Amino acid sequence: MRSTIYRRVASYGIAIAATVVALLLSWWLQPFLECTIGAFFYLAVMVTTLYGGFRPGMVTIVLSTLAINYFFMPPFDQFTAADPADIVQLGVFALVSFVLNLLNSNLQHSKATIERLNPQLIQDSHDRLQMTLAAAQMGLWDWNLVTGEIVWSPEHEQLFGLVLGSFDGRYETFEARLHPDDRARNSEAIQQALQNRTPYQHEYRVVWTDGSVHWLEGRGQVAYDEAGQAVRMSGTMMNIDQRKQSEMALTRSEQQLRAIFDAEPECVKLVSADGVLEQMNPAGLAMIEADRLEQVRGQNVCPLIAPAHQQAFLAFIRQVAEGKPGTLEFEMIGFRGTRCWLESHAVPLHFPGEATTQVLAITRDITEQKRAAAEIKQLNADLEQRVAERTFALQQSNLLLNSFFDAASSAAIGLCIHDHDLRFLQINATLAAINGQPVERHIGRTVAELLPQLAPIVEPLFHRVLATRQPILNLEVSSEVPSQPGLMRHWLASYFPILDETNAVRAIGVIVVEISDRKQAEASQARLAAIVASSQDAIISKTLDGIIVSWNASAEKLFGYSAAEAIGQPITLIIPVDQLEVETQFLHWIRQGESIQRYETVRRRKDGTLVEISLTLSPVKDAQGTIVGASKIARDITEQRTLDRMKNEFISIVSHELRTPLTAIRGSLGLILRGVYDKKPDKKHRMIEIAAEQSDRLVRLVNDILDLQRLESGSMKLALQACDAAALMQQAADAMRSYAEEHQVHLSVTPLPVSVWAAPDAIIQILTNLLSNAIKFSDAGSNIDLAIAVMESGKQGNSSVDVVGRKPPSAALSSPRPHPQAVFSIQDQGRGIPAEKLETVFERFQQVDASDSRDKGGTGLGLAICRQIMEQHGGRIWVESVLGKGSTFYFTLPLVAEDVGAKAKL
Repeated sequence: MRSTIYRRVASYGIAIAATVVALLLSWWLQPFLECTIGAFFYLAVMVTTLYGGFRPGMVTIVLSTLAINYFFMPPFDQFTAADPADIVQLGVFALVSFVLNLLNSNLQHSKATIERLNPQLIQDSHDRLQMTLAAAQMGLWDWNLVTGEIVWSPEHEQLFGLVLGSFDGRYETFEARLHPDDRARNSEAIQQALQNRTPYQHEYRVVWTDGSVHWLEGRGQVAYDEAGQAVRMSGTMMNIDQRKQSEMALTRSEQQLRAIFDAEPECVKLVSADGVLEQMNPAGLAMIEADRLEQVRGQNVCPLIAPAHQQAFLAFIRQVAEGKPGTLEFEMIGFRGTRCWLESHAVPLHFPGEATTQVLAITRDITEQKRAAAEIKQLNADLEQRVAERTFALQQSNLLLNSFFDAASSAAIGLCIHDHDLRFLQINATLAAINGQPVERHIGRTVAELLPQLAPIVEPLFHRVLATRQPILNLEVSSEVPSQPGLMRHWLASYFPILDETNAVRAIGVIVVEISDRKQAEASQARLAAIVASSQDAIISKTLDGIIVSWNASAEKLFGYSAAEAIGQPITLIIPVDQLEVETQFLHWIRQGESIQRYETVRRRKDGTLVEISLTLSPVKDAQGTIVGASKIARDITEQRTLDRMKNEFISIVSHELRTPLTAIRGSLGLILRGVYDKKPDKKHRMIEIAAEQSDRLVRLVNDILDLQRLESGSMKLALQACDAAALMQQAADAMRSYAEEHQVHLSVTPLPVSVWAAPDAIIQILTNLLSNAIKFSDAGSNIDLAIAVMESGKQGNSSVDVVGRKPPSAALSSPRPHPQAVFSIQDQGRGIPAEKLETVFERFQQVDASDSRDKGGTGLGLAICRQIMEQHGGRIWVESVLGKGSTFYFTLPLVAEDVGAKAKL
């Protein structure tokens, strides 16, 4: 409080003293300063204002005015003035002194405001950078290769599991955190980047203090001095745990699929709707007595089916291909002449984008089951014949029946006979074991007494046979095992009447065949079918001589060759010349029983273009375990590689664009913090202005990047509506009017009363962006014209080019008649754009001159955002330019229905 009072009193004392000094100097130098008698008094006013402010300055002005009137204007030593010119001179002095006092006071106030806001600007820039790094799970690092010192951002320390601020800047501390298996590889990656002058990029694991392991990816760029020596490496660090977990999960899934396919004991085959075999597993090849898949691939399977069943088989395949799954029993003749009965369960298999449907079938051998059924049928016929002829005695019948029971037991077939009361008269050991009771316990007891859980199922069947005297064959029955609760088992049961000589039902026979294994196999096959159906990889098989023997639909799509064109051809059909030696080495490894996992290479398509693939090879063995060929799984990674390259290029450009303003901000604030300009307030003020300008540029750059990302990803959906084109043009022109006046550029608008279908805010953004660019690159005194015209689609300039260098949408090309469109144009008289830049200016961070972003303040993303907005409108944007004369930007929007109709009437 005391110091404030002292400073206030001192400021008024300085006002008086400055006036006295000015009076004495003016008095002393009066002979030499007759025409500028107020010069020293002006200095007194300025000194007083700079030290004390506005009020002491006013005191100095009053005292100085009185002193000049009293001592230097006639009549002297009086406060009057005889000459009007002296009065005017005295008034001018007072006015100029007042202006000087006011300006100096405002300057002092502005300096105090800047000093108060400077820490806030620094803190805001730091907070934005921290939020960006935290959102991206990314840290920054800088390594001085001369001193060995390393600087980490706080996010970098968190990625390494360190307490914030605990990193000591030593490489040894960094290396100690690396997983022991990754340290040597990381050192090699660093040395390779230094020696080859290439960017550093490496993935490695770090071990936190709690023992957890995390995957990180480091990227860096090396800086060199004038002698070409590496002096600094700076870069980023990013967490990639999620990506690594996805890669490992995918590898496990592939291994599980391969294990399921190889271990499946039933025949798995894939056929076309007309019965052509396309794929079969080893179990199926053994079933048809084929040595290798090449014998049957691409062949119709009908020759392997008994003639009596061929038509039924083809009808069954066509039915399944039409989307109706089913089961079929048929007889097959193997390559070695063996005949067997098969049961095939088939489902349709349709891949998106393909016109045809394939059939996936799971087949099992039921020869024994059919043989047993045939024997039972023959036995029943024999029994009926013997009863009809009355040639056999009851003892002989019992003996034959016992023999049949024994035979059924040997064939693992359950057999029993019931009377009219459903009591067991006879049962073999196989069925007794299925029921979980000994044979002796069954005789004389009913189903309800022994197997109450089955009684509700089988009793209606018995009564039906008794009533109709007709058999019930191959009925599926499922039940829980009495001795093992929770375990379900499945059987095929047949019920048939045993008739006496009067054709009356004397007893009921039951034949039971367990099919639990088949049910489990069907479930396994269904899982396998689902897995196979979801695969999008090309699968190719070849012999050890390199001849293609299998070629799936994905391979056709990937390489362009149909299966008919590829099968039987050497694998060199798709291998470039420079990869033949590697293929020879692969075949050598396959002969030794080795597999190759995820080898990345290139292959040649039918049209001659190359495709990047990830290749997995494994040996193919026959039934005896002999290696007879190789199986290839090829995955197209062209798009993945393209995306990786685009991502790397985008990150490189963005990091460069972000680093430029950050470097300027850091440099300016660093000079201020070190006190370099403490005694140079003008320089210090300029440094603060630079930091503020670059902060604004950084904010604009981040906002533009986010807008472009939302537009490209589709997360920013534009709401289209009918808009007045003239109103949109006028709003954009009004917004840019002051900016044009600042650059002394005349802005004119030529509107039309038409309505367009658009998102108004987005169109205003395009117009203001294009107008801003036109103003920035126009000379003072030049004109900029904003106009609109209505034209038929395809008639304006090079409007047949969509966006830049792209053809218009096919819908527009196939339209039965031209559709009117509104064509907006922004014409300037600037320096123009070279012909080779007319397309690239619409890409990210592309400008006509590399210095434009620095001199003109742009981010290099405005035109890219305009292009994305126009793509969402279904419109087009392009530029025409003549060097030295100016440029004209065009974009189109569709007219609303009313304006289209009005135009048609005109």
